[in-house]
Amino acid sequence: MKLKNNILICSILLGVFLTTSCHKDEENEQVIYEELQGLWDRGDNEITIDGSTGTFSEINSGYALSAYANGFISIGSPKIKNIKKTADNTYTCKELWYHYESGIVTAVYWSSACILTLNETGDTISGYSESSYNGVGNTTNFELVQKD
Repeated sequence: MKLKNNILICSILLGVFLTTSCHKDEENEQVIYEELQGLWDRGDNEITIDGSTGTFSEINSGYALSAYANGFISIGSPKIKNIKKTADNTYTCKELWYHYESGIVTAVYWSSACILTLNETGDTISGYSESSYNGVGNTTNFELVQKD
């Protein structure tokens, strides 16, 4: 009986949440946050957020270009995934990271944590990402600006 009550409470909360800023894509079983959908410019690359995943739509420079040249990623490969809303204008996700030696990408892997924050006007996402590779911790900050 307690399990049923918890499911009911979660369903009610989810129903209220879904009517505000997102909807569920029944075919792909994912929540869509309307405010994040579209093309975002990172400066060195462009990311298209569709559903709960952001994929490379343009690769211009940086480590992503090395990862592309070495066959680790391509246009359409995920850069961020598993986007989940945690508070107003705040989301968690996983971000693709690059391991490199002498400026050449030798491996790609997913962050241990990434926080996205949408500004009040809805045109800029600030990101903070953490990861470790072979026990070495790293952090990065980035910004995505919505393109028309």
